[in-house]
This record gives sequence, structure tokens and C-alpha cells, in this order.
Amino acid sequence: MQSLSLSLPPEATRPFSHVRASLEKSKDQLNTPTPTKEFLSAPRTKGFLEHANTLESQAKEWQTLHTRQKQLESFSEETKALEKTLKEHLEALGVCCAHLHEGIKKLQAQSLWQTKDLRPLNNLPLDTCKTKLEHALHKEKALIQQFNQEWHQSITPTTLPKITLKDNLQKLYDSIQNKTCSLHDLASTLLAVALRGDDFLLLHLGDGVCGVLKGRELKVASHPDNGEFGNETTFTTSKDAPFSMKIFKGKLSEKNFTGFALMSDGASESFYHNKDRILVPLLQDYMNVARVPGMQEGVQKALETLLEGRVKEKTFDDCSVIALVLESGDPLSTTEKKLQAKITNTALD
Repeated sequence: MQSLSLSLPPEATRPFSHVRASLEKSKDQLNTPTPTKEFLSAPRTKGFLEHANTLESQAKEWQTLHTRQKQLESFSEETKALEKTLKEHLEALGVCCAHLHEGIKKLQAQSLWQTKDLRPLNNLPLDTCKTKLEHALHKEKALIQQFNQEWHQSITPTTLPKITLKDNLQKLYDSIQNKTCSLHDLASTLLAVALRGDDFLLLHLGDGVCGVLKGRELKVASHPDNGEFGNETTFTTSKDAPFSMKIFKGKLSEKNFTGFALMSDGASESFYHNKDRILVPLLQDYMNVARVPGMQEGVQKALETLLEGRVKEKTFDDCSVIALVLESGDPLSTTEKKLQAKITNTALD
């Protein structure tokens, strides 16, 4: 248990204290000073020990993958530096060749030559450029060999962690046997966004819509997946869920993303035009107003009122909207100013 705890991140070791406490409690209930051989070989405890060993091996695998990722990142930096060096050496060689060409043309135009006429050509650093370029090419060859070695190691079969949707679904199916619900009762679509610093991750499974605020303009990042018929979609319990799931990642600054909007199928009936495959401008106004410092709470209450009223009246499906925005002091448009004034006046009333 101690070696397992040390091999996992701090946040992953906390649950094992509860497991340890449960085992101690079971020990007291059995009224035995120490676990017997029969107790240790009990199916439940044996299963726990096997699972603990699996987690320990998985932790080692993750550490190995993390180390390899660092090595590949270092390799990438070396490649970029070498690419820059090669470009500089090629440009220098090109300049030398251009000067050589000009010198030869001048000599061809002359009817008589003297030794001093050849000095400009002799002074050209052609040999230096050639040596530097050859050295850079040798480094390129070494990097290629290093890459081939890293690639061979990365595709070497290893015991990878079995953290898959299929495995989790099977565990869920096993746990609800003889319970009051079936696996299909737990079916749902899935929309999620995660941020860490400048990095973002967007996930979409099933119907519903994922929108992104690019600057101040709301765009569709992922359209609904309705299958062959309009009332069909893919759920988390579907067999083909892993193949239907859409995942996007990138840098907020590179994409100029300033916000995200996730909505269920019911809400999309009001905020998404199926025919034009666009999001309505009203939601864009709400998100841009929410970016104004101090307006988030007012916009949230206004959206809740809108969802409980006009949006719910148009559908029998679940109506959920989640918006995430970056604060900004940019000036508002005319329609956004009107919405801001309406929200502010409602809050005062």
C-alpha cells in the first residue's frame, strides 16, 4: 500500500486512506488480531489487491509516458533550432554564389586579366559556408537517427492502462445488476470544455451544440450529431460512442477564443438555426455582455429567466446552457448596450 501511494500523484492517494480504514474496520469486525491466510484469499480482498497492483503498474506506465513526452519535446526544440541554422547557412551560401556569379560575369566582359582581378573571388567565404553546411547536415543525420530510435520505442508494445469507455461501461453495467435501473436508463449526451492556462479542450458527444466566441463573434465549434433520423443521436451508453465523440484542443491565444457555450438539444431549438447551421445573435449578445466586469451575475439570472420561459415553451427536452467567457473592457455594440441596460434595470427593480 505504501509503495502504491508513493507511485501515484497526491490527489490520487487520498482515496487509499479510506480503503485502509475500511480494511482495518473489517479486521476488527472479524475479531482477529491480524488477517489470516483465509481472509487474505477472500475474493473481495483478493480483487482489491489485484486492482491495487494494476494501479501501481499503471502509475509506472504514466511516469514512463511523461518522461518520453519530455524527451520528444526536447527533440522538437532541437529540430527547430537546426532548421533555423540550416536556413541561415543556405542563405549565406546563396549570397556567396551570387557574388561569385557576378565576379565571373565581370571577368568574362574583360579581354585581359590580372591576378588582382581574382582576389574578390578568392576572398569569398565559400569554404567556410560549405563546412558549416556540412556540419549542420551531420547534425541533421544524427537527429534523424535519434527520431527513428524514439519512434521505435514509442511503438514498442507495452501494457497500457485499460482506461477506456468500454471498460467503464462494463463496470457500470456490472454494478447496476439487480438494481432498480438498467444501463440504458443512464443514457445521456456529453458536452464538456476544460481550460488550463492558455490551453483548451472541447469534447462533444451526441446532439446539442458547442459554440465558441472568437473575438466578439459567436461561431459553431461542433454541430449536433442526430444520426440518420432527426430524433436519433449517440449516447454515452452507445456502443459506437468512442468513435462518434469529437474532441478539439488548442491555444486560446492562437485561435482568439474568448468564450465557450455548451447547450443541450432542448436549448439548441431556440439558440441554433438548423437550416443555416448558425447560432442566434441573441446568445452572442448575452456572452459579450457577460464579459463586462461585474455583469456575470446579472447575465446568469437573465438567461435563467429566458430558459424557464420562452425557451422551455418550445420544447419538451432538457434545456441547459453553460457559458464560459473571459472578462474584457472592449466597447459593446448597440444591441449589446440595450441588453446590458435591460439586465441592469431588471436587477435594480
